[in-house]
Formats: sequence, C-alpha cells, structure tokens
Amino acid sequence: MCGILGEISKSKLNEEIWHKACNVQSHRGPDSKGEWFGNVKDWQVSLAHQRLSILDLSDQGSQPMQSHNENSLIIFNGEIYNFIELKKELENSGKEFNSTSDTEVLLEAIDEWGIKDTLKKLNGMWAFAYLNFSEEKLYLSRDRTGEKPLYIKTSDESVSFASELRTLVTLKNEKFSLNLQKIYEFLKFGLTDNGDETYLDGINQIIPGTYKSFELNRSKLVCTTHYYWDFDASNTTNQNFEEHCNDLKETMIDSVRIRLRSDVPVGILLSGGIDSTAIACAAKELNSNKISL
Repeated sequence: MCGILGEISKSKLNEEIWHKACNVQSHRGPDSKGEWFGNVKDWQVSLAHQRLSILDLSDQGSQPMQSHNENSLIIFNGEIYNFIELKKELENSGKEFNSTSDTEVLLEAIDEWGIKDTLKKLNGMWAFAYLNFSEEKLYLSRDRTGEKPLYIKTSDESVSFASELRTLVTLKNEKFSLNLQKIYEFLKFGLTDNGDETYLDGINQIIPGTYKSFELNRSKLVCTTHYYWDFDASNTTNQNFEEHCNDLKETMIDSVRIRLRSDVPVGILLSGGIDSTAIACAAKELNSNKISL
C-alpha cells in the first residue's frame, strides 16, 4: 500500500498546504517518500509518492521514477504481478533496466507500447499517474476491478488526485458537501465503489477498468476517459464439472504463485473462510519460503 498525490495547475503551489496533504497519507509509505516539481507548457506539475517497499528495496525502486530516455515519469501504487514476464519481453526489444522493481517495468512498458496496449498486458492491481513530456499528457489509471483507490478533483484550471479522500480535502483546502445519494447507497445496500461519485460532492474517483488522459498543451485542461477492460460474461464452454475443477485449481495455483513474488516476507490473513484457507493451502503447495506462519 503506497500513496500517490499530484496536482497540475496554473496557480502557484501552496507549499504549506501541499506538505499537509502529503502528511495526511504518510502512513501509506513508511519506507521512503519522494517528490517531483516541474512544468509542462504553462502548467505547474507537483507529484508526491509515499512508498511501502515490496519489490527492490533499494533506492533504485524509489518514486517518482523517470524513464531512461527522460521522456516520462510515474508515481505508482500497487503491484504488477507479471512484471518478470513483461521485463523479459522488453529486454528482448532492447530495453535496459536499472532496478528489479515492477515500477520500472511499468514505466518502460508504457513508453514502449503505449498506455492502452500496456494496460491490456498487465496482471496486477494499480493506481498510477504517468506523465509523458513529449506528448504533453498526463494519464491516470486504475486497475480492472478497482483494488487500488484513486480520487480526483478537476476543473478547467487544475486537476488534483490522491490515494485518499481526506488527502484531497486537505490539498484543496475547502469544504465539500456530502453526497447523500452515495451515503444512502452505502447504508441501504453496502455499496462502496459503484460509479465515479464519492461521499463528497465534487470529488470523484477513477472508474475501475479505465484511464483518463489530460492534454497539457492547451489553455484549459481537456480530459478524456478511456475504457480498456470490461468483464465478458458471454463466453461459453463444453467442459464437464471435473474439467472445470481442474481449471479452477490451476488458475488458483498460478495466481498465488505470481503474487508470492516479493523481496519481503509475505503474510496471509486467515479469516477461517474457504477463500483465505484455499490461498494458504496453495502457498503451502508451492513451498514458498517467504511465508511466516
């Protein structure tokens, strides 16, 4: 669980409020913190990252991270489980890497393949901001099912985003009215992540399975929402029950296998239910030495 925070605006950054906002979600990154400030055209860009180190514990994995060709940079919360396979594919095309982090793989992949094709290749959970200097664009993306949060406040003159609602409230330094409809949906149906609205009017979230692009080469911010994934429930199969069970087991084992990729010990939260017990059994079957029981 890392934290990301950013703002793009034509107004001068209030440094005191900025640091207060960073501190609000500092608990998300106990291992290190980083910031980047610069300009794209007339827009001032401020980015911050709070890091919880999982892969490549060295400074080479710190963020914000800039690409080798200095064409782009990224702040990223999450984990790309298939980063080893993607890294090999990129190395075969001539890419070089300074770290063993999945962040660098994600950054170089977007530079190489573009954001849309890269997102289709990813197996993981994520919320990230990717800034491309040559395109003069900012991209914000969230994983397919919304495992990682990404909240956003936009206007013609600015875009602000963060991993937590209260971070944005602090950064914008204003009061927001309650969104009573969203509160009703939570109290009545238990819904917490449906649509782009949040409990606060004026603060939205990136919809799972989408990314937003912001053009920074204009006098006003132009935002476009792109859908890169949707669940396809139309597939049919002629497999029998036993074949389904075997496929489910193989998928389960493979999912646990790549999620055990870590440079720190791995923990499993056991609730006593079928799902967490199955994960623990799969990890044991894989003979992982990274799990402390």
